[in-house]
Amino acid sequence: MASTASSSFFQRIPAEVRRMILIEAFGNRTVHLDLCFDHPMVYLSDEEAQKQRNHYTIDPGRARRPKRDTTRPKAWRWFSCVCHRDAEFRIRGMGSSSEPYADICLGGTAGSCRGWRGEIPYRCFIGVMGWLLTCRQAYTEGIEILYSTNNFHISNGDMIHAFPGLIRAEHRAMITSVEMMWQLNLHTNAASGWDHLTALVRAVPNSFSGLRKLYICLGGSWKPPTISPDNCIGELETSVLEVMDEMIRSLGPQLQECSIAVPASIFWPQREYGIRQGYKFESGPGYVADRVWRPLAPLRESENEEEIESGYWIREGPDDIPYPFAHIIAG
Repeated sequence: MASTASSSFFQRIPAEVRRMILIEAFGNRTVHLDLCFDHPMVYLSDEEAQKQRNHYTIDPGRARRPKRDTTRPKAWRWFSCVCHRDAEFRIRGMGSSSEPYADICLGGTAGSCRGWRGEIPYRCFIGVMGWLLTCRQAYTEGIEILYSTNNFHISNGDMIHAFPGLIRAEHRAMITSVEMMWQLNLHTNAASGWDHLTALVRAVPNSFSGLRKLYICLGGSWKPPTISPDNCIGELETSVLEVMDEMIRSLGPQLQECSIAVPASIFWPQREYGIRQGYKFESGPGYVADRVWRPLAPLRESENEEEIESGYWIREGPDDIPYPFAHIIAG
């Protein structure tokens, strides 16, 4: 208490106004979280990053992937930055939004950094550590803002299993919004592929008990190549989506919005099936993907309460069929 006794911020500004200030400072963003066993990334100087418009001063190299310093040993390396993909920039009036699976921040090639306040590379940081270390009151108010108001983007599926050991349980319970990219490999080794999928599905409710918004992109090679487009709806119903159904049910009624992005060759037959069944369907403009509703069994808290509509959106994910043949599935 003594550390904040003479603080105008804590003593004179009402708590609700302090919360608004802290949200503006380091809340309401999308934040990348990544942990990998690899060589350290190569970073450009501030001057080079300014010229090349690189995100977080990451050197993407010619392959548009983070360039690694192979002269230094591999180790577990933590990485975090504020997401500057086109979605957030365009929401501010600069055009349509892009899908999370199209994010290129971790490759260092996000093109919207100049639209954000601050100098490179500091505009790409969330910049919260200094505040959290100020005093106990600053930490208590700031940590809740950090976890509850930000959307966390996790492109490394393996990190989900390590999450309980990285973030304290009380802080994980504060997290309300997550985007995850899952790279599946079901068509080459069905046993290990399905084990990987079911392990991820079980890990989500354990890691994020307070989720209100969830986005998962099911990428990779997850549909067996022997399945024809005419039969993929039946296979989808009895395999991947039924597994996702159980995960969403286990998350409970506090989950207000959920989207599962599937490969385009799977989405389009599912879209037509949903339209024929009379399910909700929305077609997005520009870079916003189409989506169709997948209903689940209605939820009812008690006999006297109304049923709550339960379900989630199936979204069009990345193209998994090379052009010029993609239009055949879409048609």
